[in-house]
Amino acid sequence: QKCLELSKNQKKETEMTTDPEFENAELTFKEWYESFVFTKNFIDTITTQKYYIAIVSYIEDCLKSFNGDKQPPLIINKSTKTMYFYDSEKYGWRLMKREHFQPFIESIINKIQSIFNTEYNNENRPECKGDDFDTYLELVQKIMVAKNTTIMNSVYKSLIC
Repeated sequence: QKCLELSKNQKKETEMTTDPEFENAELTFKEWYESFVFTKNFIDTITTQKYYIAIVSYIEDCLKSFNGDKQPPLIINKSTKTMYFYDSEKYGWRLMKREHFQPFIESIINKIQSIFNTEYNNENRPECKGDDFDTYLELVQKIMVAKNTTIMNSVYKSLIC
């Protein structure tokens, strides 16, 4: 069964769940992803794999860090190809839609671009010649020129499929 892209035409209504399997999370989804920290080492991983794959791996690693001790604020159900996020005690668990997923991915991309500009770029910029420079330009294009919607759809598909 094919995975569908996160549709721009999804309904705007708020879908919540009171599924008893979903305990309240300590952090809201937004608090969780705003706490993400990217390093120069993360930029290095982007040089060896696709940009969206590095993002998916990072998200999955962050989810694994909960180890069953605490409820993560994001639940991915691959069998139903859905994601739920914990919004707050007031709103509970909500079905992930484009309007929620987009700021999540944009926040990640902005943080990656920021670390690239401030730390990685200044230390790792090669001389303006040769293969090193070509590799550097490919990385700049991957990180700074990538279309957010393309990255967002690729991350979404990889997480739910």
